[in-house]
Parts: sequence; structure tokens; C-alpha cells
Amino acid sequence: MYFPILRGRQFELLALRECVNKSLLSNKIIPIVEPVKVSSTYTKTVDSFIKAGKPIAVIRNPQVGSWIKDLKKESNAKIREQASEQLKDANVISSFYVTSKLDAHIKNAAKNGIPIDSLLLLCNNPEYLGNYEEVIGDRIPLYNVIPDKGDFRRRIRPNRVMCEDHFPKQTRNIDYSDIETEFFSSDHLYYTKVLLIILLLVRNIAKRDLLHTL
Repeated sequence: MYFPILRGRQFELLALRECVNKSLLSNKIIPIVEPVKVSSTYTKTVDSFIKAGKPIAVIRNPQVGSWIKDLKKESNAKIREQASEQLKDANVISSFYVTSKLDAHIKNAAKNGIPIDSLLLLCNNPEYLGNYEEVIGDRIPLYNVIPDKGDFRRRIRPNRVMCEDHFPKQTRNIDYSDIETEFFSSDHLYYTKVLLIILLLVRNIAKRDLLHTL
């Protein structure tokens, strides 16, 4: 399984939608989207996954951006309602960062008919490992996304997904325009050819749209 973690910005969302529309995503690839800004692009992208019957994980407590604050505005009532309805679909995996509010998030999800064994949890802060253990106990989430580090591997074992950031970052956006090809990761060697095609497509779409904005 491959779980690319993407910020829900316009270009990333458009790239995901194009992958779905071109039937390039297998069920072994589950994008994890962290919404950062309220927009119809987000709901349209999630809708494309639902219509195609493809799984997509949506982080419900994003740690960056203005998604949570802006979603409460009356002007965004329609998108708020759409986003809420989408979370009820079986193809949409409710996901949460593990924080001090983990217990409240899990209880709230349960009240809305989403049990813990349907949740994806992302634990990337060692400060909250104890909180994870206390709240989760013997229960087993659908997926546990953790860094490939000793403390996390020892304390979170069931259904774990190892997370690594291979993206070679540049100081300025314009710096990417000078790079035609570069090493990203050898992980694709352990997956099917389809994964390599998807990685290249997402990269090319993002680069194309970035150049259009420069």
C-alpha cells in the first residue's frame, strides 16, 4: 500500500482529480489529504473519488491553513454541508492527527457512526505517544501512520504505515523551474509500474501549473 500525504491546495487537488479521471489509481494507493483552504476544488476532488469508488483519506483536524476556521463561516455553509456529507461515504476515510484532543475526536466520530476501526490516525509527534496509548488501548484503528523511527515502531504496532518525506525542497518556488529531473525516491521499485506513472503525472501537473503562475 502507498499513502501519499498531500496538502489540499489547488494544484495538488487538481492532480488527484486528474489521476482518478484517467483511472490511474488502484485501490492500493490511498491519498491522505490535509485540507488547508475552503474551496469547491476540495469537494469536487473528493466527489471524484466517491464516484469512482476509490478510497481517499481526509484529515479532519488539519494542523495548517484556515480550513477549520473558514468552514464555520456562513458564506461557506454549502461547502460545509457537502464536506460533512462526504465524510459519511465508505470511500472517505476519516483521519486525525494524534494530539491532546484525540479522545474527543474519536468520541465525536463514533457519535457520527464512524468507529475507531474505520479511522486513520497520524502520529508524528513523540509527545503524544503516551496519549495515543492511553486513548486507544487495545483497540485497533484502520491505519496508523507513523515515522519510521524506533520509539514509534515499538509503541505503535498494529496496522502501521511508515511515513517518510522524500520531497527535495527548494528555498523559493521559482527554483523548481530550473529543475527538469531529479531523484525523488527509490520506493517506486517496490510497487507496481502504475505507481511510478502516478508519481510522474502528479509531479508534472504540479510543475506545469506552478510555471503558469510564475
